[in-house]
Amino acid sequence: MFYIVFGEQEFLVNRTIKKIEKKYNEIEYFDFKEDDLNSIIKSISSYSLFEQKKLIEIKNFDLLLKNDEELEKNKKNSEFISYLFNSSDNDIILILLNKKISHNKIYKKVYENGEIYENLQLSDDDWRKYIKQRFNKENIEIAEDAIEELIVRVEKDLTKFENEFNKLINYSNKINLNDIKILVSEPLEENSFLVLNYLINDNKIMALKKYNNLLKQNYETVVLISSIVTQLVFYQQVYYLNNFEKKSNLEIAKILKSNDKRVYVTLKNLKKIGIDRIYNSCNLLYEIDSKIKSGLLNKNTAFELFLLNF
Repeated sequence: MFYIVFGEQEFLVNRTIKKIEKKYNEIEYFDFKEDDLNSIIKSISSYSLFEQKKLIEIKNFDLLLKNDEELEKNKKNSEFISYLFNSSDNDIILILLNKKISHNKIYKKVYENGEIYENLQLSDDDWRKYIKQRFNKENIEIAEDAIEELIVRVEKDLTKFENEFNKLINYSNKINLNDIKILVSEPLEENSFLVLNYLINDNKIMALKKYNNLLKQNYETVVLISSIVTQLVFYQQVYYLNNFEKKSNLEIAKILKSNDKRVYVTLKNLKKIGIDRIYNSCNLLYEIDSKIKSGLLNKNTAFELFLLNF
């Protein structure tokens, strides 16, 4: 039996794998990126110590991302795939934390002769129900607006949610919106978007305040710089799609996997300051980041000066 388990949510992927593992007495674990192929082949070809077949788990199996032509080009990988499917001594799970995989020959083989667990993701309604159920089991009340804010702050990531959940259940038996705002950090992407928005609207005091709050939340300055650069690149992408591809706000949001409100704010801000200032700010941050990593600049002072001189 072959299994493919893939999806963006590590928590859901692991939960699916644990359900499969319950059927087996003997399990061996491998990482396709780190472990030697010969070690994996040796495990595949060896018999279980029990009457039942053993289960072999291969995580980070990135061959699931390649098309058939790419698989054939690499002789070592091609030989490994042949060996993989010619062996019937054991059952195998191929695991990948990724939203999509290629429908290559590996996928087709497992589709015909095994089980595929794909696109493991919760809808917005599923999230609301799941959070309410988790808190109810602990006899804790959580307000509806608190649930909505929690979903935003954990960025629909179940691993992050579990971490925050364990913290919240020890705080109070009634959780409200203010509790979430105090106890759960805002996502870095959202904060960097706000910092940039403050700068563009000439509100440097709020930009500095937000930056200092992030430092208190143990965010590293170099990580914040990287996040601001990501936002500046987003501005450039929106500008290109709007001005050269003539895409609508909804189309841009879909292409960039964002939302139309953020695209609207971005275009509005671009009209205020122009694309050249975005390009220049991006290049300046690349230079600052390089000098910080080379030990030529103090990271906090350099970034504060960037904010003040924007």
